[in-house]
Amino acid sequence: MKNRIVINSLQRLMILVFVLLLCALVLVPFIIMVSYSLRTNAELYDFGISLIPKNFSLKSYQDLWNNNTRLTQWMINTLYATGVSTLLVIITSAMMAYGIAKFRFHGRKGIWFVIAMTQSIPWVIALIPLYMTLSDLKLLDQLNTVMLVYTACFIPPSTWLMVGFFKKIPDELENAARIDGCSNWGVLLKIVLPVSVNALTAIGLTAFIGAWGDYITATTILKSKASWTLTIAIQYLQGPFYTEWTQIMALGTIISVPVIVLFLWFEKYLVNLMAGGIKE
Repeated sequence: MKNRIVINSLQRLMILVFVLLLCALVLVPFIIMVSYSLRTNAELYDFGISLIPKNFSLKSYQDLWNNNTRLTQWMINTLYATGVSTLLVIITSAMMAYGIAKFRFHGRKGIWFVIAMTQSIPWVIALIPLYMTLSDLKLLDQLNTVMLVYTACFIPPSTWLMVGFFKKIPDELENAARIDGCSNWGVLLKIVLPVSVNALTAIGLTAFIGAWGDYITATTILKSKASWTLTIAIQYLQGPFYTEWTQIMALGTIISVPVIVLFLWFEKYLVNLMAGGIKE
């Protein structure tokens, strides 16, 4: 009995150590980025550099704001492309998933097969054909194009998750609403969506984080500085002879903080979705 207790304790200790190592692997780069953003360029190139800045300074943030007149525009562009695409993903995936999960219609299996196939194809593979198509259609260098691409990218995985969630909702709950006179739209809006807050928040959070931190798609489609997003703006701080490393770290921190705050705020919804729970 004592040996079993010792073995269980060792297993828990090993799991704890493994989790702590993973957390450190994820957090250390972010901590270094924030640390470097809170120091001057002179200290950055000091041979005695340490993780904690000797003299905390917000000069990199001030210089970033003062030297880049388009920073506000880049923030607005990022919020627009990310926010609108997230809203469209939530609305579209909820409707598609409800139809697939609760109704039987011609072509249902074909739609589900296409959605499933998209999960096995890396997005980068489709980037070059997409670029050629958008070029032919004269849709490059437009923020609305990036927003629609984000929407198209996140609808399939979001629909995939929502179908599994909607299937767990008892049919009796919907039938009772129909007996009371609700139409299919009424059932979706008044019954299904209110009990699916966890799932809707989770897919919205996933879509927002994916679009907010995207670089490859945005830099492929957007060319003019007026239409850039924040992730593309990082390359603007890199010059042929000198790179503003502290400002790059500051901009990286600005990009990262909203995502971390949102994730911590809505973490419980993401956990509940993975557990397949329905809001009580």
